[in-house]
Amino acid sequence: MGFTGLTIGASGLVAAQRRLETAAHNIANANTDGYSRQRVEAVAAAPLVQHRGIFGPGAAGQGVSIEAVSRASDTLVAATHRESVAQAGSWTTRADFYAQAETILGPLGSGTTQAMSDFWNSWESLSQSPDSITSRNIVIDAASQVVNSINGAVQRVDGLLADLNNAQHATTTQVNDLAQSVALLNAQIKDASVGANAPNDLLDKRDVALAELARLTGASSHIEADGDARVTINGMALVDGAHSYAIESSGPPPALSWSVDGSPVAARGQLGSIFELATTGVATIMSQLDDIALQLTDLVNTTHAGGFDLDGAAGGDFFAATGARDLSLAAGINARTIAASASGEPTDGNHALVMGDLRTQGTSSGSTVDQLVNALQGHLGVEAATSARQAQFADVVVGGVEAKIADISGVSTDEELTDMLQYQRAFEAAARVITVMDSMLDKLINGTGTTR
Repeated sequence: MGFTGLTIGASGLVAAQRRLETAAHNIANANTDGYSRQRVEAVAAAPLVQHRGIFGPGAAGQGVSIEAVSRASDTLVAATHRESVAQAGSWTTRADFYAQAETILGPLGSGTTQAMSDFWNSWESLSQSPDSITSRNIVIDAASQVVNSINGAVQRVDGLLADLNNAQHATTTQVNDLAQSVALLNAQIKDASVGANAPNDLLDKRDVALAELARLTGASSHIEADGDARVTINGMALVDGAHSYAIESSGPPPALSWSVDGSPVAARGQLGSIFELATTGVATIMSQLDDIALQLTDLVNTTHAGGFDLDGAAGGDFFAATGARDLSLAAGINARTIAASASGEPTDGNHALVMGDLRTQGTSSGSTVDQLVNALQGHLGVEAATSARQAQFADVVVGGVEAKIADISGVSTDEELTDMLQYQRAFEAAARVITVMDSMLDKLINGTGTTR
């Protein structure tokens, strides 16, 4: 009889206690985002081999040994998750932008579309009473509504661009903070690993940060052989070991660059979409608005010059514009200078009819002004619908991947509670072993031998 039995019992106590603590840790984090279920990996302790003597021949066991505390995870699924959230971040940003941009011309059936219709109709009404100042003022008012509608669209686009610039600056700050966090976690994980500790909670925290970086920038992450996470954006390092490299945001006009050398950042995800929308997206909308304003101005001014106003003078410019931003009524336009007459007679409204027929007249682009307005409205509607549909699909994909992650890494409280009962019984049994061994040793030491 020796003390080996006590050692074996103690190892059982330690193993059961560690398993109970790990199960409790799992239950406490059952609803923690990014937490991966942990398990105590135990093996039989190295036996005493070739052991003989009063114990008999053969190896003598020495109880149980805790080999590791493992973390339930799958690197391939985690990589798939990062790619899926990058896609979701991109499409959600686009969907939010175009949902707002879709309204820049006003609701369908009103807004710019209705203003244009009212403008053409006002000319047709003027043809019936060309010498009426009231009818002429109605044309002026209708034209002013067209100008206000297009100017208002430009202001709304400016507002969207300002929001995008603010979002770009805020997102860049968030990305830089996350990159620093990942670099710090790399160092902490390496220190823990060197010390033979299991950095499971740190690994979970890093995975959450990597997924967020993917959502924001579309960054790719690779776990190196030494355990460091290397994060790159289009091949450029954002995080390399314990070092992170900052992104700089500037604008307007919007720009993204690496602080280390000033080269442009080719981001994807949310930040990439913000940058694309702030440049290409807004530029496309403004180009179409400018085309509407210039084609309207050219068509109306050219035709208006062929008529005569209330005083018999030739018609002058009706609109003035170098683009949608400065579209306005021409300086000399008022109720009397509207050219409604084809002959110069005040009661002749034939030229007003010609002006009203411009709604069906093609511009130099080949389309009518109304068709140009509808084309922009259609473009925004298609982009809004497509982005919303793709964002919804991306969310479904993310949900499917996250369900897979939950299957692999999620905590089942019912399972943990069941295991805890098993570990409790193991702890009680190990404690009983120690009690029995102690009793036997007490008998051996104090109850045997020669007495006087």
